[in-house]
Amino acid sequence: MFTSRLGTPYTPDGVTAIFRRACIGAKGRDLRFHDLRHTFATAARRGGAPLDVVARLLGHTSMQVTQRYAHIVADDLESAAGNMPVSLGSRLRLV
Repeated sequence: MFTSRLGTPYTPDGVTAIFRRACIGAKGRDLRFHDLRHTFATAARRGGAPLDVVARLLGHTSMQVTQRYAHIVADDLESAAGNMPVSLGSRLRLV
């Protein structure tokens, strides 16, 4: 999937090392390459992909595992509350 400038594939350790250097260069917090799966799952959900589709994309057989990957962010909660009918939505407040 990943190839070097020479066209040869990177090893898993090589990809991890490159990712680590990129995080240090970007002054990122302590991230792991695996964290990109969480980012992908969350972005897919926010993009409208149903949870079962995200599960298939990640290769999960358990929806419970996928729910741990596809995080719900505050903006999504506020948007959902804002889409409620006025009679109900005006009484909801997120804290």
